[in-house]
Amino acid sequence: MKCYFATLYKRYSNATRFMLYIFMYTIICFASLPLSKAFATVFVSTITSNYIVIAIDSREFFTRHASVNVCKLAILPKNIVYFGDGIVNANLNDIKFDVRHIANDIVTADKSNNIEQIRDTFTQKIATIYERLFYLHETEAASVAPHGRVQHGFFAGLNSAGIPIIAADEITYDRGGTPKIVTKPMTFQMDGDVTRDLVVAHPEIVAEFVIYNSNRAQDLLKRLGYIVGNSSVENYAIRAKAIATAIRDWSGDDKIGGDIAVITIERGKKWNWFNRPAFCPELR
Repeated sequence: MKCYFATLYKRYSNATRFMLYIFMYTIICFASLPLSKAFATVFVSTITSNYIVIAIDSREFFTRHASVNVCKLAILPKNIVYFGDGIVNANLNDIKFDVRHIANDIVTADKSNNIEQIRDTFTQKIATIYERLFYLHETEAASVAPHGRVQHGFFAGLNSAGIPIIAADEITYDRGGTPKIVTKPMTFQMDGDVTRDLVVAHPEIVAEFVIYNSNRAQDLLKRLGYIVGNSSVENYAIRAKAIATAIRDWSGDDKIGGDIAVITIERGKKWNWFNRPAFCPELR
């Protein structure tokens, strides 16, 4: 499966956005380790200075050929949602972990109420786990981390001023010289009317929505109730759901599937389900 992490700026022209789209994506794909659960994830997240929207699929594989539907959004304390991709869990004889459980434990124990500090604590802990995983199972782990891409994790919520923020990490495996795990923090927080999309997707399908608006993309948006020119959080939730749905239905990738969960948060408010699959938890 080919997946891409891209950021696109709404304020740029279509031509400029196309060039950004071509040059800014980073390939990230993954499969499962033996005896572990893993999932091929497609998510679409939009962040502005006023809200965050996240749409994500729900298919998780517990063997190479068997899957179930699960909620890939971890609803954490302190008004934070975690989502991610890559090697997200393992259930081996000598190492067991699930990044969602680790994220929950760290947020629960945190005293800083700073989402970037939470991200940093999480990254430090999970990097240590990945170092052990690659030390004990380098061949298997490297085989499911193409190009050294191990994991992306995203903590989404509000900062102390109630402004939307996403604190993310990128973890890679460097096999050159002395093998090591490399971490890279990223923070997304918008000013003014700037809109940023974080997309893991087949780029040819995403382009139909963000670059040239194909007929089938327009039809899907219209069918879901999207209104051109409307900048409400609900309208962006429809857009995110449409892109994730299109990737699920048009890509032919059977590792992406299930219902599309969509959740939103507005400045100074709590998270709200726009589309909650039955297997996702109620919000407190």
